[in-house]
Amino acid sequence: MFKKLFAVLVALVMLCACGVEEPEVPAVPEEPDFTETEEQKSSLPEEETETEEQDEKTLAFDIRYSEKHEEFMNAINIRIESYKAGTFEEMENHHSGYPEDFPDVKNLLPADEGNTALAYKNTEKLSENSWSDGEIDYVYFIDDYHAIILEPVELVLFDGTISRTFANTGYMSAISAGYENIWEWFLNRYDGFYAEELKIAEPKPIAEHIAALNEVFKETFFTDLDWNVETYSRLFKTEQTNGTTPDAVPDKMIKTSELGNGIPEGYYPDAGEAECYLVEKYQSKKEIRKKLGKWLSEEIFSTALDDNMLEYSGKLYIVRGGRGYGVGSCSGFTITEQTETEIKATGNYFMHGCPNGTIDLLFSVKDGKILLEYYLINYAD
Repeated sequence: MFKKLFAVLVALVMLCACGVEEPEVPAVPEEPDFTETEEQKSSLPEEETETEEQDEKTLAFDIRYSEKHEEFMNAINIRIESYKAGTFEEMENHHSGYPEDFPDVKNLLPADEGNTALAYKNTEKLSENSWSDGEIDYVYFIDDYHAIILEPVELVLFDGTISRTFANTGYMSAISAGYENIWEWFLNRYDGFYAEELKIAEPKPIAEHIAALNEVFKETFFTDLDWNVETYSRLFKTEQTNGTTPDAVPDKMIKTSELGNGIPEGYYPDAGEAECYLVEKYQSKKEIRKKLGKWLSEEIFSTALDDNMLEYSGKLYIVRGGRGYGVGSCSGFTITEQTETEIKATGNYFMHGCPNGTIDLLFSVKDGKILLEYYLINYAD
């Protein structure tokens, strides 16, 4: 009985369903097929590939962080040793041995991460068909003014092994190329990849002393001056026959630009026409003496300080002009002797950035304090 009743109900439901129109279901678009046929591939424009510049940068990066880097560094040291021994192959563009401005080879340090950079340069295209847009070099910094440039290559030998060597070796003098120092040249030339910002490291126990000595040679005394700022001029109430030295204390200081309005009445100009730069970092020579005295004996910096600094009305000035200036510097030091009481070191000496001999330093060591007592410049012939 129940089975018959259930069957009748199902039949009624089906009959009703047949009389109602079903709503139209929108068609779902098929997923596009992104698989190209070979014919389609050949008709599509080629995808943009990495530029040669990117490829070269990647290659430089890969070399720097691979076992190749260590092998090339070893090869550089073999080359450096050959320079010191005088058995090197002639450097590119220098066919008569060492150039005249090559620093003393005895002071060439081993190549390491502190003085050698793996760098990339994006050179300008010579033509549309130029075979290379980039250049990868190892740059070994001799000192603040000179470098040796090596172009790394790999050679597959007859036995199938790979030799790390260099295609060319060049020599760089920043000064003769028109740059003030090797860093200016380096950053101008290598605008792509380089391992890190390099600075030639002097031996740690005496590095700060060498920096201080250079401040004395350059007569800048850690003042960090901007040489492009407004300068001041000295005026005197009595006419000067020689007002070029800082010990000629003026009666008035005036901005140099104001001299165009004429000398104030009752004053005379500086006979040496010296320009004075206001020092913001210090207010007195005593402050500078205290700083330099941490590394240098008084006799090393005293004369230079007094000959270049002017104290006036609670302010400190560096005096420039009215006399000749010989800007010396030194770098590339090696410690030749070290005991409990003294240290000896030798390095390269420069005048206006050009090699001008070597320099010997003598330090005293007392109660853990190292002091540069004396230096001797061995001028080139």
